[in-house]
Amino acid sequence: MTKRGHVLSYFNFALAPSEDAVHKLIAQELPSLPLDFMKRHRNDNLRLNDSCAPYPELMQLEYHNNYWQVHRSEPLTFYLFGAYYDNRTAVVDREGAALVRILATTNVIDIDLKDYPPSYCQLWYEEHSVPFIVPVREYREIWYKPWADSPELYFPKFVECALPAEVQHLVPETVSLVASECARATNNLRVIYEPPVNQTQRGFAVCSTGLFNPYRDNSVRLVEWLELLRLLGAEHFLLLGTPKLSRGE
Repeated sequence: MTKRGHVLSYFNFALAPSEDAVHKLIAQELPSLPLDFMKRHRNDNLRLNDSCAPYPELMQLEYHNNYWQVHRSEPLTFYLFGAYYDNRTAVVDREGAALVRILATTNVIDIDLKDYPPSYCQLWYEEHSVPFIVPVREYREIWYKPWADSPELYFPKFVECALPAEVQHLVPETVSLVASECARATNNLRVIYEPPVNQTQRGFAVCSTGLFNPYRDNSVRLVEWLELLRLLGAEHFLLLGTPKLSRGE
């Protein structure tokens, strides 16, 4: 047997994972990546035209780690976690359109929102071979500045884009945030949409801060608070768990 034959016999290619197994593994490791859409259209050369808004390829994306993709618009750097389609009745009535909200963090907090550099959403749909490009409508802060405003920190925001009128009835498959309308994106997020199931409309919701206090046992006050909410009609509770809370200390 030749040397090459010895090398080939050392590897059992029958044990190589299938394409579906690789696809599943990548989806687990990179949850924001729109793998299904990319796979369906990998040979379609999607773009607005020959010189504008090409659909980003996998190797052109900039990842900070498994969970955060990157968009740069000087002097800001955005780290993008996920994108979410929001067509709730109250939102559409207030904003005049359904929205795509991108959950992001930025490296700057001392710039007024009105002074942010322009950015755009490139929205891609299964039903269309070209993107719909819209300007970012709003940067919505979801951070309380008195908590911390150190320049070494990153600060969360929702980056919001309104859907164009002609596709209001459709849910985008992917979205990219770019600094100019025709730019090649360095990020590509799967747009998450989970339609509400048929169930009774609840009357109210209560948000809780994280239960992080390592110095004080607030368990009695927490139980009292939950009992009060139950008396007021709350039926379901979601709380961020911590090791201290899980141990029941």
